[in-house]
Amino acid sequence: MEVFPLSPEFECDDPFETTVGPVDIEASDDECLTLADRKVKEITAAERQTFAQLMDEFAKGFDPDSLTREIMATLPLLGDDLFPGSFAHLLILLLQTDGKIETVQVNLVRWLRARYPIMFCEPTETQLVDETFFMSEIEMLRRLLSTLRGDDDKAIYWISCRPFEIGKSCNSLEASIRVIRAFERDMKSAIEEVDEERHFYIDLPVGTERTQLTSMRAQRCDSSQATIGWNNYLESEIELTKFHQYFKHHAMEHDHDKARGFGWLPPEHIKVPRSSAIDVDLVDVSDWSLNDHQKKVMSLLFKVAQWLGLARGHAPLHLFCDVARNFTIHKPSKKPRISYILFMQKLSEIRLCPSSIKSQVPTPFPYDDKIYADRNPNFFVDLFRSSKNLVLCQIEMTSFLKKKTDKKKPGDSNHGTSGRQSSPGMKIRMVTQFPEIHGSLAGAWEGSHMQNMAKKTAPLAIPSASLPAEETTLDHPASPEEERMVYRFAGYARSI
Repeated sequence: MEVFPLSPEFECDDPFETTVGPVDIEASDDECLTLADRKVKEITAAERQTFAQLMDEFAKGFDPDSLTREIMATLPLLGDDLFPGSFAHLLILLLQTDGKIETVQVNLVRWLRARYPIMFCEPTETQLVDETFFMSEIEMLRRLLSTLRGDDDKAIYWISCRPFEIGKSCNSLEASIRVIRAFERDMKSAIEEVDEERHFYIDLPVGTERTQLTSMRAQRCDSSQATIGWNNYLESEIELTKFHQYFKHHAMEHDHDKARGFGWLPPEHIKVPRSSAIDVDLVDVSDWSLNDHQKKVMSLLFKVAQWLGLARGHAPLHLFCDVARNFTIHKPSKKPRISYILFMQKLSEIRLCPSSIKSQVPTPFPYDDKIYADRNPNFFVDLFRSSKNLVLCQIEMTSFLKKKTDKKKPGDSNHGTSGRQSSPGMKIRMVTQFPEIHGSLAGAWEGSHMQNMAKKTAPLAIPSASLPAEETTLDHPASPEEERMVYRFAGYARSI
């Protein structure tokens, strides 16, 4: 196939004239159809029925209005008994306002300093990639959930109204159900067994396997971003031709009905999926061995996952479940692994900026840019095919995370560095002495800190790679802005 031809290879009098489409075929009598067309019609009808059944199963208990009310009622409770890396912490990062997240993060830094030494790490280049990838995935999820926070008033294009080919829609919806059921099983196991083996880093050397996993994660983020706007996934290689780009642009500008028929514009009326049995949740946590507060957190976690699957699609749901698997409901032990302390530190220092993620994925090239389209057509074809293969891998796998086999009891490592605690090559320093804090920064934090660090504690400023920093005493009560600046600098110092 010739890529980027100016016109199609077949003869066409006027590509912008209305032609006979699927609607005309459905309106005609079955007797006028060929045997092949009748078979296609029967298969399509059966697949639509299957899709409706799958939607009814996946949307069980779903009510967007009650979900909004539940979020508003649960958010103020998430701060109770909060610690870094908890499921409540994840929900705060995704659903809370920017200002309240800042307050929570500062308090979590205080919580950590009152209990554990500060970790200074020097990650390798591959570890930096893993860490950055994980943070960007959380940022992507916050962008995907902007509608639930009220930060985005754009329309939600539910999966029931996206014009995928019906067979692919069924496969994607089946995959979403498998993902959330696997997530449910993993959460049950995580509640029953305490696991403090947590970090951002992939236990794979630089090579083909790591590259494949990184590519799948990148494609998952790209697919998730595309669900924010109207569906514009590439369905065939004809979308890489100039003719298709010209025709698509013309239809979207001048013939909206035809553009909607091809799926290039959203429908005028979008139906919100609702469950026929709203009293039964998709995942029922009422009989789980949790207290009332934990049940509220877990229930909201599964409902957010369900909302993502219905409002955004399979890729965002897949992303959310994998990110949530890194969090826990169990408080850390008194002597957790070094990697776990570092993990909690990094999560407490997160500052997200999801506004940089655009809602519209650009087309391969501008519809009228002939020079750009002719530069390297093979690149677009190869990228298109590779992306399709990566999406197929995502459909087949319920998670990209490696299953953990050997569970270890909390605190058995005594700050050791064996196993998967810290990836090979990482240099870590611990600081067990803390600076004296004066002014309004002292207060309750100093009291709890002195109780937990009853041993001798000498005044120590934030460590520096050069000359030791001097201790600073404020001659006035610190303002909230000054207090935030202190902890921002502390987070920056740890990353040096």
